[in-house]
Amino acid sequence: MSRRTIGKLAREANVNVETIRFYERRGLLKRPPEPTTGWREYGDAAFWSVCYIRQAQKLGFSLKEIKKLRMNFEDRGTFCRSLHEALGTKLRETDEEIRRLTMMKEDIQKTLMGCLSMSVGGECAVAARYENRTGMKVKKTPVRGV
Repeated sequence: MSRRTIGKLAREANVNVETIRFYERRGLLKRPPEPTTGWREYGDAAFWSVCYIRQAQKLGFSLKEIKKLRMNFEDRGTFCRSLHEALGTKLRETDEEIRRLTMMKEDIQKTLMGCLSMSVGGECAVAARYENRTGMKVKKTPVRGV
């Protein structure tokens, strides 16, 4: 079993030392016992725990969700079922977010096209619609560089 200081663990796991300490404070990573002399030493389990946490974050899990999943770590069957369920939920949430962002992108494109389609008088079509709907007047200045 490989032993390492917090600095070496951080380098090997490609995080900074404060990330390790943060995970410890949040209860995601066990803090090694205080040695009588020298520095605390982290084993392979700490390295793989940090890697697991980082991978779960890349998959979109919050630290709260990761901590909840790790509570089932002792029982492989329970952990695997919990992970499978959490991944399915995360996939559905991601699909919904993609749909929402796609709609937002389409709205932005339509609005941009409205900005680009100036009337003969050089007036922004979006500003004209805003004025018509709200009754507020938009200060008219020449449009340049569009």
